[in-house]
Amino acid sequence: MTLLITVFCIYMVISATYYIILAASSTRRQRKQRDKYTSKDLNLCIVLYATGVCETLENLIKQLQNQNYPKMNYTIYTILDKCENVSEVTLQTESNVNVITVNNLEPIGKSQAYSIIAEKLQDVENLDAYVFLDAGNYVDADFLKN
Repeated sequence: MTLLITVFCIYMVISATYYIILAASSTRRQRKQRDKYTSKDLNLCIVLYATGVCETLENLIKQLQNQNYPKMNYTIYTILDKCENVSEVTLQTESNVNVITVNNLEPIGKSQAYSIIAEKLQDVENLDAYVFLDAGNYVDADFLKN
């Protein structure tokens, strides 16, 4: 009988010690693990959607070209969905923007336009992420960095 009591006491001491060590280790501050993509610059594809009269598109493109982000790590694509006053040639030559023009009778809409650009860009191998923006948006200089 004393042997059974001794074994039970040893079992209780070992379990209590285990739970005390477990509780003490869980109170230590855990180190935050950062996302693996935060330390390197991603290759981004910025897709701008513009429809109708697009007065703010050129301003948005200038803001995107003045980003605090390596210029070789992002490419700007613009979808012109029945735009009336934007010169496609000017955007391609002066702003170095890839332009896709949709000339239907009616605007096709954002979701359809994004599907078109996704199909065209699915063969590009070095893209890490897409950024979709409307032509009327405003972005600050650290938009792509954050």
